[in-house]
Amino acid sequence: MMPIMQRHFDELEQTRLNVLAELAPLGPRQLRTRPGEGKWCLEEVVEHLVMAEREVLLHPRDPFAKPARKSGVRSQLMLGVVLLVLQLNLPVPVPSAEMLPTGRKSLPALIQEWEQLRACLARFLKHVTPATMHWQVFFHPIVGMIDVPQALRLARFHLLHHAHQIYEIITFIRN
Repeated sequence: MMPIMQRHFDELEQTRLNVLAELAPLGPRQLRTRPGEGKWCLEEVVEHLVMAEREVLLHPRDPFAKPARKSGVRSQLMLGVVLLVLQLNLPVPVPSAEMLPTGRKSLPALIQEWEQLRACLARFLKHVTPATMHWQVFFHPIVGMIDVPQALRLARFHLLHHAHQIYEIITFIRN
């Protein structure tokens, strides 16, 4: 894996592990406690994270089959807007129905799925080269087509955004 891809992947993975470490001491009842009406419980937040990564990161276009376009101005601008929204922790609707949690999966099942997704992502990243890293191979429902570094950055910001939500729910549960 290229060093820059390894760095992005490691940051994303460390963030995921930090979130899971916060959830590890909680029991099933705590993981399913809603902090308010219409709010997601901890398992649903994790399910959303897994679903979002599956939808955006698991289905890249094959950059080796047909050269993809390099990132354009529109995707860079939209990415900037989405990253800002995530950094400000603004509540926004889920951009795709495929990313809405069902509440039917346990945390252990979600962790297993998340680990499988990360393994697939790592395998994909091993094939990214300096010539292909800026090809738009991933699709985000708001941003549009994005390249590999953009997708990894977006995934990390999305995870950090929901990590904040997870910490708030844990505080609610403990009080």
